[in-house]
This record gives sequence, structure tokens and C-alpha cells, in this order.
Amino acid sequence: MRKISKKILVMVLCVAIATGAFGGALLVINEAKAATTTGYKVTIVVKNGNNDIEIPTNNNIKSGNSYSGIQTLYVKCKDICRVYATTDNKNYTRQSGSSSDENTYRYALTIDRKMTLVVVKMGDINFDGNVDSTDALLILRYDVDKADLNDLQKKNGDINLDGKTDSADALMILRYDVNKAKFVCN
Repeated sequence: MRKISKKILVMVLCVAIATGAFGGALLVINEAKAATTTGYKVTIVVKNGNNDIEIPTNNNIKSGNSYSGIQTLYVKCKDICRVYATTDNKNYTRQSGSSSDENTYRYALTIDRKMTLVVVKMGDINFDGNVDSTDALLILRYDVDKADLNDLQKKNGDINLDGKTDSADALMILRYDVNKAKFVCN
């Protein structure tokens, strides 16, 4: 028996159904297709005013490519960096990372939808690449309702991870700015 291509078979069956060759009975063909997942587009944004943050070229994740499942992102940063994930550029979720050496941090990320990953220095509220008194002042102004912060700024300004961005965080930034304190990876 000759092999008949799927296209020809489908065309013949469509003609047969349209002409009533099966006595008006409806014929449904279910073809099992292998699930193919191309993944979800990932964009990496580095808020880095003074080039202290680097995404190594040997990374598993490259900005603009599509991924799914658990992927690893490596970030090199002179200071402590944080990685946030967002799907709507309004709500940000801080990702947990671990230090693989003095300046490199490893983040295991679950990619299950299109997302943007934002990499920023911890405490850099105005995203100029520095953690200094201007960031502390912005937090203090926010704490007394004299300035607005977006979700990313609030989360990145929560240095002590108490769920609030307030004067305690501003104090930690000021102490860091005058070399009286160091941030720890969190």
C-alpha cells in the first residue's frame, strides 16, 4: 500500500465530508501533537549609573531570548545587588540569590511567563548607580509623605527587610555612605 501524505489525506477527507460521502456523519480527526514550548521572552534591565553591575557573557539567560523553567542568572556587582522580576513593570518581586564568590551572585529563576528582570544596587533608590545620601534623603522624604516612590524603589529601599521603607533604612544607607556599615547579601 502506498504512503499518502497527511495533507492529501486531510484534503480528501474534507472533500468527502463536504460532499456528504459519509452519509452526513461528522468525522473528527484528532492528531496528537507533541507539546512544543518555545518559552517566554526575558528582558534584563540593569539600573547602573556608574557601570558597577555586569551581566557576564557566559550567562544562561540572555536578554531578549525566550526561556522556560528554572534558569540561572549570574550578576557581577562591586556592591550588593538585588534582582527583581516583574511582568507588568509596576509590581516587583525580589529574587533570592546567593554569592558564588566575592563579586558574583547567582539567582535561580523560574521562568513561567514573559518577564523583565531588573538588576540594581541594593539601596540605590534613584537608580544613579550610587548608594549615598541622596537615596537616604529620598527615603526620608517618602517616610514623611513628601515624595512618592514606585514599587521597585520601595522594595530596593527596604534594606533591613522589615517590609517598610523608612528612616531605619535611610540610616543604614547613610552609615553605608560614610563607610560606617556594610550591606550584607540578602
